[in-house]
Order: sequence, then structure tokens, then C-alpha cells
Amino acid sequence: MRKKPIGIASLILALALTVAACTNTGTTTTTTAPTTTAAPTTTAAPTTAAAPTTTAAPVEGVTALQVQQLIMDTFNTSNRDLTLWDIQPGLGTVMIEYGKRFAMTKQAADAGDWGMAQYQLKEQIEIQEVGEATRPGKAELLASFEHTYLDPVTDAIVAMDKSAFDSAYEAAVTGCNQCHVGTGHAYVRFQTPTTSPQAFLVAAASESAAPGPEGSHELAPWTAPEGTPTLDDAKAMITDRMNNIDRGLTLWNIQPGLGTIMMEYGQRFALAKLAVDAGNWDHAAYQIKEAVEYQEVGETTRPANADLLKTFEQGPLQAVVDAINAKDKAAFETSYASAIAACNACHGMTGHGYVRFQAPPVSPLAFLDLAGN
Repeated sequence: MRKKPIGIASLILALALTVAACTNTGTTTTTTAPTTTAAPTTTAAPTTAAAPTTTAAPVEGVTALQVQQLIMDTFNTSNRDLTLWDIQPGLGTVMIEYGKRFAMTKQAADAGDWGMAQYQLKEQIEIQEVGEATRPGKAELLASFEHTYLDPVTDAIVAMDKSAFDSAYEAAVTGCNQCHVGTGHAYVRFQTPTTSPQAFLVAAASESAAPGPEGSHELAPWTAPEGTPTLDDAKAMITDRMNNIDRGLTLWNIQPGLGTIMMEYGQRFALAKLAVDAGNWDHAAYQIKEAVEYQEVGETTRPANADLLKTFEQGPLQAVVDAINAKDKAAFETSYASAIAACNACHGMTGHGYVRFQAPPVSPLAFLDLAGN
């Protein structure tokens, strides 16, 4: 904007000088000014040839396969600089469930409930694998403990050999505490359980078969678009991985399965009963609401059981919710007993007949004041 006035002024000045030169005729004759000898011209320095220009190497576009590999690497490699990886359960959280299940394994074996003992140990090893994925620096140590101490416990359970089980279990307790010392956590000392961490589960001999082995998880088929992907292509590829469970990808595989979910689900269902017994209807409603929310995680991570879970929620569990909302104790007792029966029937249908829920004899979270005045 500032250059225009300067240009116009120069133009006006040049025009004025030209007009002045043309109109300055003074007389009819003019004296020719003496000519001056032109200064000798100097020879210009020879020009140097410009260096040849180099052609830049062409930049290759990103291929769909490269985007696919990047996504897979992100899902398969723990990286705590990424928030989604950083908030996955660490060993502190993993070991809470690990310890509870190891305690339940002992109590089930003491009761002659070998199916339940094997189930608890299988779930314990599964949650250990979460720790191996989120804390890879401890993966070798955890795997070593499993093979050294838990394999003999498993063998004793499969053989239904109580004497071998007791020896292997005590050796595992010792090995566990030695591991804590070696990793700087000597203050964490496991002991043979004196009470059940899940008193809402029946520990008694059952005829139910032990759980089968966990199947392997292959990466789901993935078709990448040909050529260079557009931004929309890349977004679609990422969205597909985020929205569709694929247990061939580590980050999906370590999400809570029904074993972990049902541990909290049962705990909250037990607390709902104890809260109603204490006259705390609001707390009971809260516990059921949270149980249902966590159930929805299971519907996502174990989609094959989603319809079964929803049927339980919309049938037996809804009757419990209705009784709580009405603050009707008699209706609650009836609906709660019916829900327990339906829950245990569901366990039987899915091959987990050794998992039997019962009305809680004690609170699973004694630090909560269920009267909640």
C-alpha cells in the first residue's frame, strides 16, 4: 500500500521533466554543446558458468501398507508416551486381581472344587499377561515365575492331588515373596488366605468340568486400499482398528475379558444386597448402575456373549432395579434371589458351572459404610 504513492510521484516527476525539456525552446538557434570524449569502456570480467543444478529426488507417497503397519505397531508395542497405553493397568493393578485369584485357587482346592481352582489359576495367568504387555521390562520375570511355580500348581490341580497341590502352592507363595524382595517390594508379602476375597462365591466340591485351554488369537483379515491412501482412507483404517475388537492386536487383547469383568460385577452385585439390607437404597442403585456399565465393556471385548449379557440385564437384573427404585424390600429379596438363580444358570450354560454366586455373607469392601447416613 505504501509503494503506490512513491511510484505515482516518480511518474509525475518524470513527466514534469519531460514536459520541461520539450517546452524549453528559448531562441530559434541553439549553440551546440561541445562534445566530450567518451570514457574508455572497460571490459567486463568474464562470467563464470553457473554450477549445474541437481534434480531433487522424488518424494514417494505413503502407501496403505505403511499406514497399516504403523497402526499395527502402535497397537502391539507398549508406549507410555501415548495416553491410551499409559492408562492401561500396570503391575500394581494387575497384582490385586492376581493375588485374589491365587487365594481363591487355594480355597477352591481346599473345598475339593477342582474346576473352580483351575478356572481361577487360568484367569490369574491371563491377567498376568496384561502386566507382561504393559510393563515389558518385567515380562521375562513374570513368565519365569509362571513356568517355575505356577506350572506345578496347575499340574497338581489337573491331577486332583491335594498333597502335591499344597506343596506346590506353598513353594509358589515363597517364590512370589522372593520376587517382591528382588524387585524392591519386600513390604508386599503374600500369605495363605485365611478368609475368602470373594465370599459371594460358593467354594464347595462340584462336578463341573474344568475350563478348556484358551485359544490363540490371530490377526483379523485386513484389506488395505491400493496405492497412496487419502487422508480419509487413513482415518477409516484407524477408526476400523479402534471400533472393532481384534485380539490379534495386543492393545485389544489386554482389555478386560469376562473373567475380570465378572469379578467386579459380582462384587457390586453383592454390595447392592448389603446396601439394601442397611436401608441405603441410593447406594444399592449406584452399585447396580456401575455393574451394568462394566458389563458393557464385556459386551465389547467378548461380543459372542453380548446377547446373553443383555438378556440378563433386561430380564432378571431389571426386576432388581425396579425393586430398588420402588424401595420395596420384599420385591427386592424376590428379584435378587431370581437374579442369582439366573446368573448361576448362565454360568452352567457357558461351561462355567463351578462359578456359583450366593448372597454375600460379608462385605467384599469392608471399608465402605453401607449404612451411609
